[in-house]
Amino acid sequence: MFVCGPDKMMKAVADMCLAAKVKGEISGERWFKCGGMGLCGHCCVDPIGIRLCVEGPVLSFETAAKITELGEYHRVKSSRKEKIGAH
Repeated sequence: MFVCGPDKMMKAVADMCLAAKVKGEISGERWFKCGGMGLCGHCCVDPIGIRLCVEGPVLSFETAAKITELGEYHRVKSSRKEKIGAH
């Protein structure tokens, strides 16, 4: 299974697939301020701290399950964390 779309949807699909023992990947999306060189840390995801521009943006369901921020918050252009749905 390959999933792309909103974080909440990808998280839900990954969780369901893991429970059903279905392998797959998500396509994570974040700002790559340094041009995808792995220098700025803007695309790091909590709590595992991987850089989506280097170790991603395609991640296994097992790796995605460790990311607590999926569907909860994202980083805006200034690097500040923003709760999803908060404006």
